[in-house]
Amino acid sequence: MPHTSKDLLVGDSYTYRFKADHAGTYFYHCHVDTIEHLQMGMTGAFIVKAKDGANEAWTSGPKYDKEYTFVLNEIDPVWHKAVQEGKKYDRTDFKPTYFTINGKAYPDTEKDPGTLITGKIGEKVLVRIINSGYRPHAMHLHGHHFEVIASDGRPLPAPLEKDTVNIGPGERYDLLITFIQEGAYPFHSHNIVDNTNNGVYPGGMHTMVMIGDQGPASEHEGHGQHGEAGRQTENEHHRSITGTAGAPVSPLEESREGAMVAISHMKYSVKELRIKAGTTVTWENQDPVFHTVTDIGGAFDSRHLGPGEEFSHTFHEKGTYNYYCATHPSMEASVIVE
Repeated sequence: MPHTSKDLLVGDSYTYRFKADHAGTYFYHCHVDTIEHLQMGMTGAFIVKAKDGANEAWTSGPKYDKEYTFVLNEIDPVWHKAVQEGKKYDRTDFKPTYFTINGKAYPDTEKDPGTLITGKIGEKVLVRIINSGYRPHAMHLHGHHFEVIASDGRPLPAPLEKDTVNIGPGERYDLLITFIQEGAYPFHSHNIVDNTNNGVYPGGMHTMVMIGDQGPASEHEGHGQHGEAGRQTENEHHRSITGTAGAPVSPLEESREGAMVAISHMKYSVKELRIKAGTTVTWENQDPVFHTVTDIGGAFDSRHLGPGEEFSHTFHEKGTYNYYCATHPSMEASVIVE
């Protein structure tokens, strides 16, 4: 852009030197052919930490236990294809069909520790939100209110308590969330189209906030640790089945008592359940959101299960039944009938 930055040709480099006087949330982007380059992803977060790197929103500001940075964007595939092929396109006709957080859309946001928010009751989490796109997005948190403590890299005179914040193009907001109750809570845009992937719902600018004492974030998604300890953890996870009496049971005992699978923290408690033919399996939704238990082959479908509701199915035929949650497709598991 004339008078503001230097054009860099292929292979060129340039160093900017300046003093970062104010801790806060900023972002940078290409200023050459901005309309095209910004849409193509030439942007990024620029975070200035508090003095001495303390966990403070700014020097001597509110303290937090962990932080996340969300860069929002929307993508018009027509524009991208035209740029890739070197063709002309109408820059006044912008019709995005993909909506992302840090370059990912739901359900992939649930699989990335950078976009899946996790913690325990009592913790304070700082979420820095940057809108690098061309459209406003209304980010809404279920189950909690948050404090808006800073805007565009500067502290507000006083925190604003809200559960939704509308972020215009180029704006940045710092949100401080205090976890007050366990559960799994959606954090997403309240613009309905933003929650789709090329018109398919659910998707887009949607992620989850997972709160509880169930361990680190990697355990929420069922990822084992590396090495022997990790393999042991995964094997125990696969065997962790509960009978109707509430006590752990072995795979051989399932045919007598049935099997219980909990739906909790956005996952099925048993990733791979082995049972005998004739066993009844019951799923219990322990999350505060709706889930389904839907067999890919159509053998069973719970429809929507509300919080606290159960669904049971008796397996008479041997085979492998792969199922998932229709509203949260990243939730997958299987039942193997022997």
